[in-house]
Amino acid sequence: VHYRGIYVLDPATGQHASFSPIEILTFPDGTVDSLTAESANSGGGRGIEVDQDGHILSSHYKTLYKINYMTGEGVAMWVGESSLSEAVTDANGNVYVGYVISAERPLVVLDGDLNFVGNAIDTVGHINRAIEVTSDGQDMFLGSTWDGHGVTHWNSTVPGVLAHEIVDTFAIFYDVD
Repeated sequence: VHYRGIYVLDPATGQHASFSPIEILTFPDGTVDSLTAESANSGGGRGIEVDQDGHILSSHYKTLYKINYMTGEGVAMWVGESSLSEAVTDANGNVYVGYVISAERPLVVLDGDLNFVGNAIDTVGHINRAIEVTSDGQDMFLGSTWDGHGVTHWNSTVPGVLAHEIVDTFAIFYDVD
């Protein structure tokens, strides 16, 4: 088995935390999951972020994990339909995650426990890996290097209720081999 562990370092010492690397996750309900390359749901990492409470949001193939940064234990997990993009969070604890191959897939909103709330974007329309969101969740930026696509700016006046709509596209690179 080839683990795809997460390394957690103490910022004061630069040394591994006692639970690092994180390779096996235990959740509050007693379930256990592993970060292995051979897993059908949690293969290689696709993106990692920190939520508003400092917990780790880590996308591993189809599975998004929320991990307690103090203990290395699982807080919650959500399994999507295919390879996930990076996940991000707003100041209210809403989590936004999409799919790498998202031409016909949504970008979803999850609550702080990783329960599905709704679609932030019904169809992204392009390959996507990176997401950033403003603290109020109203403005979202999706980055893609595929075919020079660049960055798309999306907005919703009521995130999680009203879908985000495209506002602008910038950083487009044409004629780049």
